[in-house]
Amino acid sequence: MAPYNRADICVFLKSKNMYTGVDTDPDRMRGGSTEMTEIFWCNQTMTPHGPDDRLCEADSCRAGRACFKGLFDQ
Repeated sequence: MAPYNRADICVFLKSKNMYTGVDTDPDRMRGGSTEMTEIFWCNQTMTPHGPDDRLCEADSCRAGRACFKGLFDQ
């Protein structure tokens, strides 16, 4: 998987890796993230599945998904 831009993925998507090497610039790409072993969860459900019962991961928790909320959404 490629590095991701926090502004492109859902604000409810969380990962342990997101709390290490914190970057204050949301437009900057994070390197070394989204490794195959990275475990994601949804902060709405507190499980590895979102409210739509689909798996949470950086590649799927993006605009277009029913439960998505972007970083700059009101």
